[in-house]
Amino acid sequence: ETKSVRTFTDTNATILGNYLASNSATAVFPTGVLTIGGSFDNNATFDANNGTVRFNSTAGAETIAAGTSSSFATLEFNSAGGDFTVIENATATVAINLTSASAYTLQSGLTLAALGTFTNAANASSTTWTGSTLSLSGADGAINTKNHGGDAYGTILTNGDTDMVMWN
Repeated sequence: ETKSVRTFTDTNATILGNYLASNSATAVFPTGVLTIGGSFDNNATFDANNGTVRFNSTAGAETIAAGTSSSFATLEFNSAGGDFTVIENATATVAINLTSASAYTLQSGLTLAALGTFTNAANASSTTWTGSTLSLSGADGAINTKNHGGDAYGTILTNGDTDMVMWN
């Protein structure tokens, strides 16, 4: 079977609905921002191309299934009305930014791995980390702000020399 390669040629691109990649395709994402207004279901391979994948759905419950063979560069959740659930392990090599959401869940038993920076600034949202692992391997940082109501993380794993500051 021949795998097809689909390349986003614009620096930035927007998908108003869902992103679905079949097992016979490879996608090369834009070098800027790929904005997705729906769910993400990757059953193939994608090249993050050092760009940002931003989820900005404002309606409905969206799921993120990253697949097993690809990593995001920068992964961002940025919609005050967004309801996002990560349903497969996911890795970002540059940054994970939980900027805003009405609800965010990392499904139990899964790992969200930040090889770069991790920011949780979604201080008006309900986030759920029960039974899951947030793995931090990048630069030192802070989770939440002093004014944030806080989150209950399942497991936070810091690798190497990574130090994190948590406010509660």
